[in-house]
Amino acid sequence: ISASQHPSAYTHVQTAAMEEAVSFDELKSSVVGVLESSGALAEIRAHLRSRVYKAIRRQEGNEGPSQKLCRFSADLIAEFLEFHNLQHSLSVFYAEAHLGEVAQG
Repeated sequence: ISASQHPSAYTHVQTAAMEEAVSFDELKSSVVGVLESSGALAEIRAHLRSRVYKAIRRQEGNEGPSQKLCRFSADLIAEFLEFHNLQHSLSVFYAEAHLGEVAQG
């Protein structure tokens, strides 16, 4: 369907798509808010950090992570934060982990 052939149908499809996007964003915000206020989001983050650390320890034979594995872990966590559009958390993570500037993508 092109806009010139059926302008009202095209506008209706556009409006429906925009409403769906807004509804998804509202739902996402609501879910994140509930998870943050209940502490579940912090638990998930802590669990993820724990799993990454345990995996590194197993890989290194309990000698402690090497610099390369530390960087890999940091990149993995940064990718997770970026994927979930947690830009503020990502910028705080980069600053606290002394990893330099957040890549703009």
